[in-house]
Amino acid sequence: LLVAAAACELELTRVMSTLRDDLALRDNLAVTRDEALAAATAELVAVKRRLAAAAEVLEVSERELAAHRGEEKRLCEELKKRQGQEEQLRQSLEEKEGELKRR
Repeated sequence: LLVAAAACELELTRVMSTLRDDLALRDNLAVTRDEALAAATAELVAVKRRLAAAAEVLEVSERELAAHRGEEKRLCEELKKRQGQEEQLRQSLEEKEGELKRR
């Protein structure tokens, strides 16, 4: 009977030790899972910040591009105007040369 009781006590000690190890492992896994979740959340926040910064840069670039296009349009209109003036001056010069030749 004493041998059986000692064997039961030994088995109970082994089971309790295994249970403690399993609980410790589960706690470590929970901590690891929580740490992984916190790290993933921090990375997501960092990505969101980078995306917001990129969107801001893109918005500024779009405004600058629109301003450049406006300037380009204005310069093209100015060029057409000057080309028209140049053509008028050329015609006027040709007319005056024609008058001079007739005289």
